[in-house]
Amino acid sequence: MSLFTGMPVSATLIAVRDTDTYCLDGDAFLRLLDKEPELHRSLTRLLIDRLRHHTRNETRDPGLVVITSSDRDFDIAQFT
Repeated sequence: MSLFTGMPVSATLIAVRDTDTYCLDGDAFLRLLDKEPELHRSLTRLLIDRLRHHTRNETRDPGLVVITSSDRDFDIAQFT
């Protein structure tokens, strides 16, 4: 996620076996996504799944409530 946002890395990884790793800066990562659209789609799906999981498990009250009425005399001030 930090490669998309430029924010600091928010995760730590520990390899359980010998592993080859590569380091990309943000510009190189974006060029790779342009070159490999399937990688871009896979990462986008992963981020959407994480967002969906996070919002589905959100326990706080919703931030937006929409109230509608067909009554022309409806007093919106009482909800402000």
